[in-house]
Amino acid sequence: MTRDKSGFTLIELLIVIVLIGAMAGFAFPRIGDAITQQSVRSARGAVVGLVAKARGTAIQRGSTTRLIVRNNVLYVEAANPVTGVNQQVGVAENFTTRYGVTVQPSHDTLWFDARGIGIESAETAIVVTKGSFAEKVVISLVGRVIQ
Repeated sequence: MTRDKSGFTLIELLIVIVLIGAMAGFAFPRIGDAITQQSVRSARGAVVGLVAKARGTAIQRGSTTRLIVRNNVLYVEAANPVTGVNQQVGVAENFTTRYGVTVQPSHDTLWFDARGIGIESAETAIVVTKGSFAEKVVISLVGRVIQ
């Protein structure tokens, strides 16, 4: 008389758990690197968006506008078209809080004239880093993103 066993033995279950653990051990570092790299790319895209916002605000308001980078916080500041008083446009973006990255600009202020043209004396490079990953945004003398 034979009995039909319809389960797994303890040894079979342990082998499966060890194999899953080994595969996860190889996959987790790569997943962490991919997440870090995506954070840097997203932050770079946000920098490019803020440069475009500063240029667009300058054209829209017909006044000098600047993109300011201080302590990993980026924001756009422009003169009010009626009063002429400088005021922040939109929300200041804290890149450390939002993306967990460090922002290192070659100039801490980018100026745009009323036509949306940069009025810098040299190209500006903004480097976004996190861990071993880095992305660079280069803004030309006339205020266009070239890299």
